[in-house]
Amino acid sequence: MHILLTGGTGLMGRRLCARWRQAGHRLTVFSRRPQQVESLCGV
Repeated sequence: MHILLTGGTGLMGRRLCARWRQAGHRLTVFSRRPQQVESLCGV
């Protein structure tokens, strides 16, 4: 499934990102801190 996640570097976003990546989902992540998205979410 392809999921759009807003707030990917926030408290809940980090947890959801990790869980959905482990489940094999494809993510598009929006964040106010885009430089942190790759290090936190691996996308």
